Amino acid sequence: LRHRKKDPLSPITSFPSEKKEGISYELPSDLQLLCFLILFRILNSLLVRTWFSPDEYWQSLEVAHRSVFGYGYLTWEWREGLRSFVHPLISVAWLYQVLRWLGWDTPSAIIWGPRVIQGIYAGVGDLFLLKLTSSYMGKSTTPWVLLAIITSWFMNYTIVRTFSNSLETVITIIGIYYWPLNSTSNHHSRMKSIILGAIAFLIRPTAAITWIFLGIHHLNQMRSISNILRFIIQVASVGLLTLAISLCVDYLFYGRWVLVPLNFFVFNLKNDAGAFYGTHPWHWNLTQGFPAILASYLPLFVVGAVTCQRKSLLILIAWVTFVLSLPTHKEFRFLLPVLPIALMYVGYGFKLSWEYFSTFKLKNRNLAGKFLLSVLVVVNVGMTLYFSLVHQAAPIQVMSRIRELDSQAAVHFLTPCHSTPYYSFVHRPIELLFLDCSPSEEEGLDQAERFKLDPYQFVREFYHMESPGNFTPHRTDHVTSRLPTHIVTFEKYISSLTPFFQEEGFVEDSRFVQEIEFKDGTLSPYYMLMYKQRTQ
Repeated sequence: LRHRKKDPLSPITSFPSEKKEGISYELPSDLQLLCFLILFRILNSLLVRTWFSPDEYWQSLEVAHRSVFGYGYLTWEWREGLRSFVHPLISVAWLYQVLRWLGWDTPSAIIWGPRVIQGIYAGVGDLFLLKLTSSYMGKSTTPWVLLAIITSWFMNYTIVRTFSNSLETVITIIGIYYWPLNSTSNHHSRMKSIILGAIAFLIRPTAAITWIFLGIHHLNQMRSISNILRFIIQVASVGLLTLAISLCVDYLFYGRWVLVPLNFFVFNLKNDAGAFYGTHPWHWNLTQGFPAILASYLPLFVVGAVTCQRKSLLILIAWVTFVLSLPTHKEFRFLLPVLPIALMYVGYGFKLSWEYFSTFKLKNRNLAGKFLLSVLVVVNVGMTLYFSLVHQAAPIQVMSRIRELDSQAAVHFLTPCHSTPYYSFVHRPIELLFLDCSPSEEEGLDQAERFKLDPYQFVREFYHMESPGNFTPHRTDHVTSRLPTHIVTFEKYISSLTPFFQEEGFVEDSRFVQEIEFKDGTLSPYYMLMYKQRTQ
């Protein structure tokens, strides 16, 4: 054993002494810890009251709402068969159906129920992350990782949202915990991981990036043909079963046979569809993505990554980041599945920093360490509160105002497309309309782009107004035979739309703070506004 070659991807089998003078590394039992983490994540889910990305609503809540209650909007990806119903089913649709059967489908239950469920999922994922930490870095690191995950601003901001990324992250962490990185014989544990990896793949096909890496490394460890064949048979059997389940679930949703993973990869490789939502340089994940999501914990991550003997999960982070850097379109939330692993190294950096400051020969030798680490924690907690309660809160607040309107209301969103939630946040079949931005093979700008270029001219053409007050429906744009009773837009468009509002009798109904801007040397709010017709 002394001369055995050390595998960089194997977990620690022995650790230095876990007991330090004056420091206890004992955590509660798994059950107590699970209850605490679930309660924390439920409270976390109720704290988050801001908008982050359209997919949270339009690719899960809206789809599930349409499937269960019969009304809601399906974006172009669903019309093209690029999305699987597996994620909306697991995360939202079953809950909506239960609420409907029980007659408890109130707007509050429809809005907050899915968040609470995702909070429970996230709490379970947190527990397995701590168990993974204990296995790979030792029990002495686990309390520090606990501190990191409950204070990380980006974890708190995103893991409780109904993104496919969030559920993928939870399942991936549990799967990695069961994956036999240092063993070729633990077939029972390995099968659990393969099943979880398959589910993660169904939820979000890009989960394959993680599992391809783990699978190749596992094969590389094997020296027996029988073990290799057994592994291949396990993967093939689970893969075929998963494919069959996916086909059946999506057949029930689409009404036709749809192989979503194949459609997803073919469409994205052929069209680079992500570029439609913006392009970023190849180094974006390294220079902006990771620094932003780690925030003040970035130095601790570097300390942990450099000093920790266990490089297995660090290599996995590097691999996933590299592959995600190849497409031109990148987003912060795409890095979410590897953030918990990065926080393990943050926790290791926490521990080493604390122990380093504890060696100072001062009367209050821990004072410097407490001060520095407290600053890092406070920065993350402050960011959590700001982004969860203030930044882009307007889209959520405006939907609360819309829920107060009567059943005859018609609300049009003159904003960039998908700027707010939709029917899943109203839970009444009133008329809602937004500007379309679906990609098209036809030349020309979409509705949202035309609106941004010239808001006033666009609304005149959009509503086919021949003269002020004379409205002709533009049915190809799915507009009803009357002007809306209410219009939602952003502050920057008001000056251009004011003549239209004056001509058609619209007055301001309410305004909501979208974000805090720094301009002209001062902080000032930027608003989302709702206008109504004077008769309302």
